[in-house]
This record gives sequence, C-alpha cells and structure tokens, in this order.
Amino acid sequence: GGLEDLDLAVEFLDNAAFALFAPVLLHFCAVYPVRYQFSERRPRLVYLLYAPAALLVALFAFYDFTPALHNRWPGSGLCGLLFAAYEALPEDFPARMSLAATGFLTAALAAGSFILVRRFVRNESAIVRQQLKWVVWGSALAVTPFTLLYAAGYLFGVGEGFLSETTRKWMTDGAVLPLVLIPLTFGNSVVRYRLMDVDMVVRRTAVYVLT
Repeated sequence: GGLEDLDLAVEFLDNAAFALFAPVLLHFCAVYPVRYQFSERRPRLVYLLYAPAALLVALFAFYDFTPALHNRWPGSGLCGLLFAAYEALPEDFPARMSLAATGFLTAALAAGSFILVRRFVRNESAIVRQQLKWVVWGSALAVTPFTLLYAAGYLFGVGEGFLSETTRKWMTDGAVLPLVLIPLTFGNSVVRYRLMDVDMVVRRTAVYVLT
C-alpha cells in the first residue's frame, strides 16, 4: 500500500500498457490479414499513430517516478526541476490522463473496427473473408458495449445524474468484460489453416459461455 518499488512499477506498466494498446491494435487492424506494407508506404502515419501513446507513457512516467527520484536524489538539480514541475500539476492530473487514454482507446477501437468491417466487405478472397469473419464479429460485440455503456458515460458524463452507483458498476462490468473477445477472436483468426476447426472451437466456446 505504500506505492513504492514493485507497486509503483506495476502501476506504471499498467498505465503504459493501457496507453499503448490503442495504437498497437489500430496498427494490427491496418495490416491484418493480408500484410499491407503500412509502415513502408506511410511511415509518417505510423509515427503519428504512436505519438499520442508515447506522449501519454512519458507523462505517466513523469507523474509516477518524479517523487521517487526526488526522494532518492534530493540534491540533484535535474530532480529538483522535475519535482518543481510535478508540484505545479493540477490535482486532477491523473484523472485527466485517464480521460485522455480512455478517449484514445475508444477512438482506436472504433477506427480499427471500421477498418476490419470495410476490408471484410470489400475483399473477395474466401480465405481472407473467413479469417476476418470472427474478427469482425468479435470486434463489434466488444466495441459496442464498451462505447455505449462505459466510454460515453466516462468521457461525456452521460447518466451521472440519474444512474445509481450500483447500476453504473454493473454497466462498467458489462462494458469491459466483452473486450476479452478481441484477443480471443484475433487469436483464432491468426490460425491460417484448418479454419473450419477454428469455427467449431469458437462455436463451442460461445455455447459454453452462454450456458
């Protein structure tokens, strides 16, 4: 509970992973499954894609580690400047960072889903469409409740005035849990061979989950 050493490292890694998940997912959607040379054709766009996440990670590192560095080397001039900047931050700085990361993630989820659906509709290859089928459904079933039940309320304050705390908690759980469909459906889609077996696995899994 002291937020030192391991606790501090875990908190930073959690925040960094949350910030980096958005561009990594969007980058994956841009190149999958036909391996578009996204980074070679538009390298500046790739840098632009990862720039917000890099800025968020840097800010998370600054906020998490500046007090610890100041306590470790109180006489250092650089640590003193960093700590002075840290003390000048507004009290709601962590909330603003979390809001920015959530907004970035929501935009990436929506954009990635749009890219996958567009590729599924326009692509004429049966193999590519088979690989994208479960990815499209998984993304839709994960992104829709996250956007409507969580992101809208968190980013714009929808429902704060008339929803109880218990209801909002259930809505958050119902919005976050379907996100597990993204790695599950993507992982199944990556299997390029025996695609019909993948279909059977996903169908049986869906039956077990519904049961």
